[in-house]
Amino acid sequence: MPIADVAARLEITNLVPAGGELVGPCPNCGGKDRFGINLQKNIFQCRKDCSPHAKGDQLALVQLTLGMDFRAALEWLCGPAQGLSDAEREDRQRKAAAAREKQERIGAREREKTIKAARDIWFASKDAEGSPVRDYLARRGLAAELLQDLPNAMRFDPAAKYVHPVKGERGKWQTLHVGPAMICAVVDAANRVTAIHRTWIDLDQPKGKLLLRDPDDAEVFLPSRKVLGSKKGAVIRLTTPKDATTMIMAEGWKPPFPP
Repeated sequence: MPIADVAARLEITNLVPAGGELVGPCPNCGGKDRFGINLQKNIFQCRKDCSPHAKGDQLALVQLTLGMDFRAALEWLCGPAQGLSDAEREDRQRKAAAAREKQERIGAREREKTIKAARDIWFASKDAEGSPVRDYLARRGLAAELLQDLPNAMRFDPAAKYVHPVKGERGKWQTLHVGPAMICAVVDAANRVTAIHRTWIDLDQPKGKLLLRDPDDAEVFLPSRKVLGSKKGAVIRLTTPKDATTMIMAEGWKPPFPP
């Protein structure tokens, strides 16, 4: 049984899709996004490691969520040793299908909410030409002579908010930094903005990127780049030359570049 179906039967419906996973609060210890189900590998993990069964397969997920031992979890998942009646099996399938539909509705609603937030930030941002974006790109090896015109997909936000979840308080966020950021539009096949990719800039740093310490662990630096919205099936389109016959894709840029 796919682990997503097990989660549906357990009525774990407050998870959202994220890069091949379902992510959200742990059914045992809560949180915001510490819990993830890998849909390809059919495994899950709570990053807080809140239980002996905080990671594993379908049975471990039942043990974590319902607090059962192995034998009880096996019976809950597969039925008693003598087997299930047709009516019991149909009832389980019906409840699982209803839970999956609920999860899909929640996921779709959350996805549209984050897309709207991303679009609001994108359309409120400014032209990147003449902004610190130019200096940042130069430090990444893209000097003005290599990139004479900035792509339309790049813009600038002089006061981008860097928000971070408050540890132990589900759904609560804190603003750790407000400052300049490069904003890139992530668009779908119809060229609709579905997400934004933000890079916070600090030109006092050698690489030009913000160094921000984790408030819960001073030895850890938080990522200087974040994506907001839905990036699945979407790209940052840097340029589309007229009559182009070749598509070039990249994960990022890093000097030196070929001549």
